[in-house]
Amino acid sequence: MSTIDSEEVREIAKGEIELYSAWFGRSLNGDTLSSVVSVAQTSGASTLTVGSGAINTSGAVTVDGKSRDQSTVVQYTLAVPSDATAGEYEVTVTADTSAGRRRKLRCQLRVV
Repeated sequence: MSTIDSEEVREIAKGEIELYSAWFGRSLNGDTLSSVVSVAQTSGASTLTVGSGAINTSGAVTVDGKSRDQSTVVQYTLAVPSDATAGEYEVTVTADTSAGRRRKLRCQLRVV
């Protein structure tokens, strides 16, 4: 199983809490997301607080100005401590699909 990178690098300021929407569309090949396996910080100088994540099963959501289909996005909360070190961070989201495949998406963040 390979890991794909998110399409953007999201900036988040020290001390902020944000709802992050991780779109898996490019890796789904017609499948949909069926369950979130894990959401975990995988790199960065400080420890971020990362929520468990939920699939957008209620309908389409907007991610970076684009409407994304139902069950193609995992949304999770991300909290950056006020004393975090500025720089690059990664959060990896792992989810299973309706076809029984496991997919990983590496969400790239920049703490400013």
